[in-house]
Amino acid sequence: MTDKIRILFLSANPWTTSRILVDEEAREIFERIQEGPYRDKFEIHNHVATRPLDLQRLLLLYQPQIVHFSGHGNKRHRLILGGSNGRGKTVDQQGLSDVFALYNSHVQLVLLNACFTKTQARSISEVVNYSIGTGKGIGDKVGVAFAGAFYRALGFGKCVKDAFESANAELALTKLPRSRGIELFVRDGLSEADRFPQISTEQESLHGPDHTTVVLSSVERFEWQVTIFKTTQQTVSVRKQKSGRHAGAICSSDEITSGQMKPCQVAAAPRTPTKERLTMPINKEAKHQQVGKNSTKAQESIVSSSRKTGRKAPGTRLGTLDDWREGSAKAGKISGRHGHSVRDGR
Repeated sequence: MTDKIRILFLSANPWTTSRILVDEEAREIFERIQEGPYRDKFEIHNHVATRPLDLQRLLLLYQPQIVHFSGHGNKRHRLILGGSNGRGKTVDQQGLSDVFALYNSHVQLVLLNACFTKTQARSISEVVNYSIGTGKGIGDKVGVAFAGAFYRALGFGKCVKDAFESANAELALTKLPRSRGIELFVRDGLSEADRFPQISTEQESLHGPDHTTVVLSSVERFEWQVTIFKTTQQTVSVRKQKSGRHAGAICSSDEITSGQMKPCQVAAAPRTPTKERLTMPINKEAKHQQVGKNSTKAQESIVSSSRKTGRKAPGTRLGTLDDWREGSAKAGKISGRHGHSVRDGR
């Protein structure tokens, strides 16, 4: 079977009947099929408020393999479809079976998810391979749970019989009230080997029983080329020798960091002799004191010299003007050793 399995979902909930979860049931079927690996093999066509006159038109239009009905059934074991003005309309059992007999070339399963549909399902099983119905009243949540579990099994490649058993096991596990009475009917003469919809069987026949599927994983490998630039920092150590020349020792940063700095060769650059003047900053008061001391020493020297030579010291009233000038000149030579004259002290 290469085509997709078409599911025709029909529902009817007239206002003259109690409200049921027909919309939730349609959503539950869709979501459970999506859980299986064969979800792409199914397609669902949903039609609400279905009337008796809509049946053949929809069967001709979609040519479904599965017809699912969600709605009500009365105690006379007849289905209730939509009628005029929103009222319900019952369907004749034999008339419904005759309609499906016309399209059993593609219709393989009819599921009547409604109360009191056992008699109708048995009648349909005479012309269709599979039909499902209930002989009792079932709860609304039971109908939704059964439909979800049944179609989930189909989505995983199970046949109708296995899917029906899976759905019954789901109801027994949840222990929902009013969950008994759902039955599966198989047409007389159908082979026991029939496994509709045969999705998993087709996959096995294509690959063979001993077929092994090998999945190869590809790994992408990327390579990068990294260039590392090493920067060496050089430290220059400067020593000042007594001769006044500067010697530069060049050592690497690794030697300085490790503490194993060895003496390096020193390249002494000749220094051009220049005239330098040493300036000693002194304040003004100290300068006056120094000059005063020099002047006193100079006068004492002059007086001592005058005593030896018989001349009078300049600066006194004794002696001539020439003597005074001669004494002042000697005093200037003595005080000039300190870099200042007597006149600079003022």
